[in-house]
Amino acid sequence: RKKEKKKPLNLGCGCEGCCRAVLDSGSSLIMGPAFLITMLQEKLGVSETCGGRNFPSLSFVVRDRYGKVHALTLEQEDYMDREASNGTEYCWAHLLPMGDTGRGPVLVLGMPFLRKFYTIFDVGAQAVGFA
Repeated sequence: RKKEKKKPLNLGCGCEGCCRAVLDSGSSLIMGPAFLITMLQEKLGVSETCGGRNFPSLSFVVRDRYGKVHALTLEQEDYMDREASNGTEYCWAHLLPMGDTGRGPVLVLGMPFLRKFYTIFDVGAQAVGFA
C-alpha cells in the first residue's frame, strides 16, 4: 500500500514568537484559540458519530536549540476517545477552544500530548526535552 504524502496545515507561524505552546500537566485536553481548534477539527474530520472511521495523525513541529526541526506526532488513539452505545460508535477529540489569554494566541499541550511523549523539564537549562 502506497503511503500518501500529506500537506502540512499552515497555521501562520512564520514569524518569531507568533505561535507559542505551553506544556500543562494539569490540562486533560489540548486547548487553543477557537479559530485554531475549529480548523483542526474540520481538517481532521471530527464528528460525534464516527462509525468505525479512522482519523489522521496530528503532528506538532518544533525546532530544537540547534535549529533542527522535529515532528511530534499523535495518532488517532492519542487524541480521540471512542465509545459504543446502542450500536452507534461515538467519537470526541481531546481538543477544546479557549478564550484569549491576554498574552496572544497560545496552544496548551495537555495530557493527550504528555501521555505520548516522555517529557523532561530542565529548569537549570531552561529547556524541555521529549522522547
